[in-house]
Amino acid sequence: MEAGDGDFPPEGLLRPILEPGLRDLLGKIHPNFMGGEYLPDYLPEEVEIARVARNSTTGDVISIRANLEENGLLHYRVVDEYAREFRLPHEVSDLPLSTSQMIQLIDGAEWDDTGLILPFLEVNCEYDDAERLRDFIWVSSDFYPDLAGHYRRVTDAFLDSKVHLAEEESE
Repeated sequence: MEAGDGDFPPEGLLRPILEPGLRDLLGKIHPNFMGGEYLPDYLPEEVEIARVARNSTTGDVISIRANLEENGLLHYRVVDEYAREFRLPHEVSDLPLSTSQMIQLIDGAEWDDTGLILPFLEVNCEYDDAERLRDFIWVSSDFYPDLAGHYRRVTDAFLDSKVHLAEEESE
């Protein structure tokens, strides 16, 4: 890139959806390159408003999406690469969600558990050292720029409590 070579990155990597052959090739290099590649297609007029990504072996991604319906209402849905069904505390609104409402949506999304952040950290704490999970999960959004910092603080507080609990148990 620094050399200004016009052939890098390859054009295929810049497309919203990778061609199956390129997707398979990247997956053979490392399964983490598959993150987000198996999310369901977007509905017409739907956009991703936030993303929860995990530094798991396969780079799992949860996509939070909004769609402006013909009646002027915004419809929200959460999708992942495993076709989980998510029930949301905010499914429809007449105005875009505020940051606090988006946090409620992320923390209140119901599936086999509740929330899109802490259940994944909790499960991974059973198998890994809490300190090593500091960068395991992150939230990003072009529409809600404060989400990343909020969930960094939530993650750190949760993991700090796990480290503290482990220290107490070892004493």
